Amino acid sequence: MENFTNGCYGIAVLRSENSNWNADFTGYPRRLPDDRGTIYATDKAFKYAVRRYLVDTGKYVFVWRSFNENGNPRSLEERD
Repeated sequence: MENFTNGCYGIAVLRSENSNWNADFTGYPRRLPDDRGTIYATDKAFKYAVRRYLVDTGKYVFVWRSFNENGNPRSLEERD
């Protein structure tokens, strides 16, 4: 059996100003059920932030819902 020698490691830091990062339905940040109530973020919140950045900078994003003036999802013909 061959050992795995190719790997990729990285870190991403997001800064959130005047916002509630990854809030739950009560409006408070998600917390771990430990003694300190540690605030954490899910991978979904990170994915949304990255996709939103790409959309805002004009990059192509495979999955991104957009809506028309009536609040209905836009068709492929309406997308730019």
